[in-house]
Amino acid sequence: MNEGPPPNVQDLRMGLVKLKTGSILLIIATVIMIVGSAGLSLSAPLLIGSALGIAPAVALITLTAAVVAIIGIVLGLIGIYIYVVPAYSRLRSFDEERFGTASTLVKVGLLGGLISFLIALALLLAAVGAAVSGGAGAAVGLGLLSIGLFILAVILLIIGKAGIAVGSFKLSGVINETLFIIAGVFFVVSLILDIVGIAFKPVILASSATELVAWIFTYAACCSALRKVILK
Repeated sequence: MNEGPPPNVQDLRMGLVKLKTGSILLIIATVIMIVGSAGLSLSAPLLIGSALGIAPAVALITLTAAVVAIIGIVLGLIGIYIYVVPAYSRLRSFDEERFGTASTLVKVGLLGGLISFLIALALLLAAVGAAVSGGAGAAVGLGLLSIGLFILAVILLIIGKAGIAVGSFKLSGVINETLFIIAGVFFVVSLILDIVGIAFKPVILASSATELVAWIFTYAACCSALRKVILK
């Protein structure tokens, strides 16, 4: 009985190579975004509170933190769009049943989440500009809109992290690599913290730190897995 062609190991190998490179970029991007997000967490309440007469120091802190966060997001988008999404597309080609769902969740969640976050930051910068120029009403409106997009971004990123977690557990089953399980667990913890963070904002930074650890384990897992695949 013809059971069809064997899985394309080349797709598996290329998927791991791209995931490894994407992990490096996302480790760097996550560190940068943590710094920017910490600055925004400190300055955002001051910005809203001073909308009727914003202090130059508050505007400078908010602007600097937003620019730093934008740099991290752009680097993250490069890592996801050029490496992580194609990595899961190759894994999907390797085994549609195992990686089809994970590939879809990663594409919709991570890309959509980072783009929403980028737009939210742009609106926040516009709110700062409006507040500085004396447009208190516009500043509050743009600020509230940016908050809504931040929440949407978090929801989409939760979906994307779920895809990465599922993919990590599936990779562990395919290659017998424990490091993928550890990475998957950290992604799940980060996902849970994101959900809590929608209502309790300070938890978001803890989520980002957990995600950083997850990407570090993902990179280490890919390095180990590639050695196993090459030896096959």
